Amino acid sequence: STDMHGYRDRAELEADELPAYVLLDGVEELATRSSDRRGPQIMLLKPQIFFVPPPTENQFNVGVGPSLSAMRVSMIKAVMQDGSLQNLLGDNGYVEYRGMETDMQTGAEVKGQFRMDFAFAYVFNFNKL
Repeated sequence: STDMHGYRDRAELEADELPAYVLLDGVEELATRSSDRRGPQIMLLKPQIFFVPPPTENQFNVGVGPSLSAMRVSMIKAVMQDGSLQNLLGDNGYVEYRGMETDMQTGAEVKGQFRMDFAFAYVFNFNKL
């Protein structure tokens, strides 16, 4: 099947689950230190989005480069233009695209997989929990 699958916090994927995007929750940390540690803080949530394609059927990986580029653009647009995400982050929140790492490099698997890094900033007010 060539239908795209999506998973959250998954580890290994089976061949029939590919192609797939996997969202890992990543890390949450303070964006900036406020002098008032009891007040609202700006937090960064840094999820990772992986793309895992089905195996290529050619050893030369024909078409992998253009496909990676297209998938990159598609995912950046989807995340940066997501109205529901913007609503969750609030008026003072924002989304940053932090970069991408592919497996198309020395010492990697060279299968056309990639990881995209984002940062979502939002106001955390523990008094409102």
